[in-house]
Amino acid sequence: MLGFLMTAGMTWPALAMAVMPLIALGAATLGFFAVRDASRPDRFGRGPAKLALFVGAALFVLESAAVGAAGVTYIHHARTLAPAVDIFVESLASGDTTTAVRSTTLDPGTAETGEDLARWQNAVRTRLGELDGARFTLGTIAAARHTASELPPTVAANTGPPPRLVELVGDRDSCVVWVYLDEAALEDGRVVIDDLLALLGRGDAAALRRDGPAAQAAADFGLTLTSGSP
Repeated sequence: MLGFLMTAGMTWPALAMAVMPLIALGAATLGFFAVRDASRPDRFGRGPAKLALFVGAALFVLESAAVGAAGVTYIHHARTLAPAVDIFVESLASGDTTTAVRSTTLDPGTAETGEDLARWQNAVRTRLGELDGARFTLGTIAAARHTASELPPTVAANTGPPPRLVELVGDRDSCVVWVYLDEAALEDGRVVIDDLLALLGRGDAAALRRDGPAAQAAADFGLTLTSGSP
């Protein structure tokens, strides 16, 4: 279930990068024998040389694809996802709940929505202080992996789309937030927040929806959902 922690688009590149050292080792070994035997007519130097060339080219293609995919994912998170969460957070901080709700799938016409917004904001502000916004950097990936290392193992099935990652920044602290998006809107090129799970540390978390995917993920990992100070 934690495979998404390199973010949705970085899992396959991470897997490719994991096997690249083995491919490179094979290419280096073949290259060694090719150099040693290429000038000896009684040996098979030309065959290993060609194979080493092929393996080296394959490694280059894999590296290029991995770096390209990771780069595209990074740009999407930094330039699209983080700003969308930033608008949500800043709208809440300024009291503009209309704009905040408009960036989510929450029902704007119910009292429950207002309660959910207030509960989530209070929980996050209690732990982080006044919110400065959301960001996605290389440090966010490192923070997400560190946060994942502190979570207890779970065997719960992750049947829905994996969440994306951003980092929420306050004037006292920061935390990783798992962002669940409206996949239908995403197919239309729009970033609409369906749910948020702020990982507040010490086994605490704040879910935007009371019974959404964020609350389910918190239950799967044994996290305690908090509403902050009364």
